[in-house]
Amino acid sequence: MKVTVTSEQKWVLGALGVALLAAVPSFFMGGAGSAPASPSAGDPGRPVEARGDAVPIQSSDWTPQVLSGDEQQTLKEVLKLDINHATAQELIDAHLPGVGEGTAKNIIKTRDALGCFRTIEDIQSVKGFGGASKFDAVKDLVRIDITNCTFREPGESGDDPAPAKKSSKPRGPGASSTDGPININRASVKELDALPSIGKTTAERIVEYRTEHGDFATIEEIMQVKGIRQGTFDKIKDLITVDE
Repeated sequence: MKVTVTSEQKWVLGALGVALLAAVPSFFMGGAGSAPASPSAGDPGRPVEARGDAVPIQSSDWTPQVLSGDEQQTLKEVLKLDINHATAQELIDAHLPGVGEGTAKNIIKTRDALGCFRTIEDIQSVKGFGGASKFDAVKDLVRIDITNCTFREPGESGDDPAPAKKSSKPRGPGASSTDGPININRASVKELDALPSIGKTTAERIVEYRTEHGDFATIEEIMQVKGIRQGTFDKIKDLITVDE
């Protein structure tokens, strides 16, 4: 069957085609039902979309924690050196004012004799600790923890360490006429100068070392003084002591 299209019909069909072509772009570009834009990742004020088990958070939810006055004081106390449980090396490494190797050893020696220090003030009984000035410089830098402590009273069995070696041998020429060994923790420069092979210069060094580091804990410690080696020590070891 042959269909005949008039010129008028051709015009109508052409107009419909133009209209359809104009409608197609609008349908694809701006049609209803398009998805809303997602939140901008750069907008800190909007919550991030949760995915799965994640919980959306605001960037302003976190605030820095500030310690209260009591919490700050507690932290300061914890950071102080516990002299009831510190080792001699820890006491030295703490660089406490006036506490060198000798004084650190004396602190341990006194602590062992007492079992533990009961109060901060007890450290004033340590040999070589000096007067109130040294205590005032140290008291705010240390603390007392009596956990697992067993206190002993002076005179109880086991509270005194073995005494340093003494000797009743006569001293060499030029030695002091005082009976008994010289206490190198108390002797003057003149008394130390009287020991064999110890001249005035070395005697002064002994006193300087004692002042800087505290009392000698053992007679062997005197070899830490410049100018005193094993040979010199062998000559004086029976003539000196660290005991009262």
